[in-house]
Amino acid sequence: MKVSIPAANAIARILLLCCVALPTLTACDPGKQMPGALQGLLDLEGRDLIKDGAVDLDGQWEFCPGRFLAPADFARGEYRKGCGYLVVPGLWKGQAIDGTPLPGKGGGTYRLRVRFGPNARPATLVTSRIYSAYRLWINGVPMLERGFAMGAAKRREDHVFIHNKGVASFTPAAGENEIVLQVLNREYDSGGIDRPVRLEDSAARARREIVRYRIDLVVMGLLLAIAVFNIMLYSFRKKEIASLHISFICIIWVVNTYNLQTPILPGGGSWPGNPFVIDYITTLMGPVLSLMISRSLFPEDFPAGSVRITQVLTAGFIVPLMFLEFRTAEIVFRVSYIFIVLFIVYSLNGLAKTLLRRREDSVTFFIGFLWVYLAGIISMLYSLYVVDTGNILHYGLVMFGFLSTLVMARRFSRALNTVEKMSEDLESKNLALRKLDLLKDRFLATTSHELRTPLHGMIGLSESMIEGAAGELSPKARENLSLIASSGHRLASMVNDLLDMAKIQDEGLSLNPRPLDLHSLSELVVRLSLPLAGGKPLEIRNAIPPDLPHAWADEERIRQVLCNLVGNAVKFTNRGRVELSARVMAGDGTPGEGSGSRIHEGASRNSGEFIEVRVSDTGIGVPDEYREAIFEAYRQADGSDTRTYGGTGLGLAIAKKIIELHGGTIGVEPQDGGGTVFYFTLPASRESVVDAPDAAVIEGMDDEPLSAGVQAGKTPAAEDAGFDGVPVILAVDDDPVNLGILRSYLESRGSRVKTAADGINALEIINSGGPVDLVLLDIMMPQMSGIEVCRRIRAARSPEELPVIMLTAKNAMADIDAAFEAGANDYLVKPFRVRELLARVRTMLKLRHIRLSPARGITIREGNRAYAVAFENITYVTSHSHSVVIHTGDEDITSKVQMKDILDRLPPDMFVRIHKSHIINVRFLHSVSHVVSGRYRVRLRDDDDTVLPVGPAFLESLRKKI
Repeated sequence: MKVSIPAANAIARILLLCCVALPTLTACDPGKQMPGALQGLLDLEGRDLIKDGAVDLDGQWEFCPGRFLAPADFARGEYRKGCGYLVVPGLWKGQAIDGTPLPGKGGGTYRLRVRFGPNARPATLVTSRIYSAYRLWINGVPMLERGFAMGAAKRREDHVFIHNKGVASFTPAAGENEIVLQVLNREYDSGGIDRPVRLEDSAARARREIVRYRIDLVVMGLLLAIAVFNIMLYSFRKKEIASLHISFICIIWVVNTYNLQTPILPGGGSWPGNPFVIDYITTLMGPVLSLMISRSLFPEDFPAGSVRITQVLTAGFIVPLMFLEFRTAEIVFRVSYIFIVLFIVYSLNGLAKTLLRRREDSVTFFIGFLWVYLAGIISMLYSLYVVDTGNILHYGLVMFGFLSTLVMARRFSRALNTVEKMSEDLESKNLALRKLDLLKDRFLATTSHELRTPLHGMIGLSESMIEGAAGELSPKARENLSLIASSGHRLASMVNDLLDMAKIQDEGLSLNPRPLDLHSLSELVVRLSLPLAGGKPLEIRNAIPPDLPHAWADEERIRQVLCNLVGNAVKFTNRGRVELSARVMAGDGTPGEGSGSRIHEGASRNSGEFIEVRVSDTGIGVPDEYREAIFEAYRQADGSDTRTYGGTGLGLAIAKKIIELHGGTIGVEPQDGGGTVFYFTLPASRESVVDAPDAAVIEGMDDEPLSAGVQAGKTPAAEDAGFDGVPVILAVDDDPVNLGILRSYLESRGSRVKTAADGINALEIINSGGPVDLVLLDIMMPQMSGIEVCRRIRAARSPEELPVIMLTAKNAMADIDAAFEAGANDYLVKPFRVRELLARVRTMLKLRHIRLSPARGITIREGNRAYAVAFENITYVTSHSHSVVIHTGDEDITSKVQMKDILDRLPPDMFVRIHKSHIINVRFLHSVSHVVSGRYRVRLRDDDDTVLPVGPAFLESLRKKI
């Protein structure tokens, strides 16, 4: 709620009225009328200092000008020569003794006799504002001395400080008590006693001093608490510099208040010879800090120039005060009052602007500043001997600090509310972005399928026509169709890059590391890249030595990196050479950011060395300023509309991520003589190249293994040859173009092709009893997905009886895993090359023929060793995370294959699966028991008397076997 300007003015008027009325109220004395001294005698015989209060020893004091008389001197009668009476309080300049005017400078002796009753309590005599040096005796006993020391001041009391009070306690004697006061004035216009000499009850004064001391302690504690709180606020939000300034001004005034109670520089000889310098410095720092607070809170109303001027003026006063002796420093300090008054006027003007412009928290801050303003004015009047209220500025500082802190707390509260509101908005926007991100992923998945399908049709039809499916074509037509197929493959590569980048951003790439022969892989990449050169006078050369140690890496991903780098080199090189080379680096080579990635889960297979692969060219090179940027997604060295070379800018970003996941680094550097060198590192492997777990050969014991050429489908003669016999192949796809392409491919090789537009028709064809040797199945189809169709096929037909190859545009790992879990034998992503499809179909048909042949055992190849095991010798099989152990009576054989691959090769009449991790030979079955926990256990009749758990899902199948 904002307070109106008239309300603020009313508050200011009330506070000012209270300030003006306070001294008046304190001056009123509702008690007994004060007595007065007559001709040097004051009668207090009937006065009770406790009941009636303190007594000001005002009236006619005996005064002897020009002489400093001790108490003993007044015992002799001749002392009265030249003495008279002066009214106290009052200065002697302008007064006369026996008609002789008194000068302002000089000295004299005051004497007062005070009569007390017989039971007088201990009393305290308080002197204040005596000009200027003096000595005090009470009943002949020296009590106080100020400023009479000759030469350099040795004590704090040797300095005459006008606001220092003198306190002397004594026990009055019954009858007359003598007070003798010697006064010497050297500095001021007139000497004398300017304020009443007060007599108080000692116990009452002690109690009052204790209360005042405690109040000062409370004030210092409040100021310190405000300072600590504001320091904490500043530490949380350093932008709010006003909190730091508030803490500074509170700490400075704590020092000022403490110095009044317990002087920090007690000795007069302390540097710089002025024990009151701390009071001066802390007082002068208050105005500039308060202006800095105002500037921090209201920068529009307090220009920075005014703050700088105030800082310079403050420094101009403080620096001299640190090197001047007391009396000169006091004069300089009083001159600074002009500066303080100007500061107060300027600050009030600025605060008035904040009120008129209705700044936030301006009213609260104005009230706090008004307290300091009023207290400061009263303290200045006190120091100028106008009022006798004492220094009350620290009380005003408490209110100022409290209200200023309240302003900062409200600002923090508003900032927190703003942050919370923005956080809520941000959270809602993030939620919307996550939804959009999910929509984006779905869109990419759907779009990839929709893009791959027509691409598959375009490429497939073109390649089938090149292969002669539509008859002999002219050379020009074959050339144009080759360009169409090449363009389709290029577009498919761009789609793959987009999907890979989306996968990296969402879930990361998964790797399947194994020992990798970089020489052989580079040979393949060079052959694949030769068509990219076109008619350029360009040589693509593989200089990687055949005896190079193997790398521990994912073959498919490294081939993707090499194809990308070689493709870039060919694209940006018009003539000359593109060369692949490699070298072994020492084990202390620095790995990249991916050194802790999944690749090192098999760190025991890493030799500790790294292999650096380099792809150099003689092309246009990469400018220095783009050497880091080209590895960022969607960034190209030339991204203008008129660029010479196209592309999506994703290839190098994907390559960088792949290499970092392998624990290596990738970079680019210029080549001597022109061109560019791209390099990357891979961890070296201790092992030699072996078949990967997915390709481990498990075959009939009495059958010959497939040749490498048939498995890979790389022999040209095999690619062009027809299938053995006339196999029946069922192609399932909802796109008639794709079905036409498959029919064209397969029928030209001597097969018979059946087609189905959806999963329901496909299952009807399979269940009708007609011959089907192989199923080519799409995943995304109406009514029933290819995954569900595959599950239903597996419910009736084993993978050996009816192989299923998934042909789909979906290439996410989740889709691939789902396909294999449903029982698929192979997985091929659209668009694919004709020869790859034919090779995989031929392999599946060959494996089907082998699996149907009678077998008495299995052969397992692992590394460089082969194990031939008869079925009757296998007791049971157990699986672990990445391997399977075959237990026999003689040994245990470990193979890196999946459990389902072993189960597919074991005769079902002899073996049964009892758990997801256990297969047993029923001929070794000893007993099945039911344990207390509700589970079942199987005991085998072997040398170890093995006991294995039976899973509830496999209990029924075990019962059928026994």
